[in-house]
Amino acid sequence: GTHIVEVPGIGPGGAALRLIDTEGLSHVGRSRGRREALVRQFLVSTYLTSSWVIWLDSEVLSTNFFTMMWLVHDYVVDVLKVKDAAGDRLPRLMYIRTQETEVQQQEYREQGFASFFDKALAGHEDADILRQMFAPGGLHGHALPIWTVEDLEAFGSGGFWAAGHDTPFKAAVGSLRD
Repeated sequence: GTHIVEVPGIGPGGAALRLIDTEGLSHVGRSRGRREALVRQFLVSTYLTSSWVIWLDSEVLSTNFFTMMWLVHDYVVDVLKVKDAAGDRLPRLMYIRTQETEVQQQEYREQGFASFFDKALAGHEDADILRQMFAPGGLHGHALPIWTVEDLEAFGSGGFWAAGHDTPFKAAVGSLRD
C-alpha cells in the first residue's frame, strides 16, 4: 500500500519532510495493462514532485528497481524530455539496502557501502538511465543492518533515539538522519 507521513525537521528551523511510501509498486511488471499504467503515472508524478527518491531494497541495484526506473525513464525522459532539464532541478536518489546480514556486509566491509554501491553502479549496464534521471552527484547508496526486536521495542516505547538505546541499526539510521 501507499502511505504518506510528515517527519518533523531536526533542530530549530529544520524543514519537515513529507515521505511517500510506495511499498509494493516495484512488484508490478512492465506489461502495458491498465494497472501498470496507473502505477507508472503514480511513480512519474512522485518522481517529478520530489527532491529525493529513497529506494529500500534487500539487494544492490535489483531487477525490480531497474524495472521501475525504466518505467519512469521511458516517460519522463522520452516524453517529457526531463534529461534536458537543469541538473540541479532533478531529484536525488538514496538507494538503501535493508535488512543486511553479516554475510552481505562482507561484500563491502573494507571499503564501506557507499564505495561498494558506486562500483556496482559504475559496472551496471543500465546505470546511464539513472545519471539521466537524477541530479549530478545525486546517486547515493546506504545500508541498514537487520532491525532487531530491541530496536522495535525501543521504537514502540518512544525510546529509540534515547541515549541508552545503542544498536547498529540505530547508528545506521542516525547517519542517514544527519
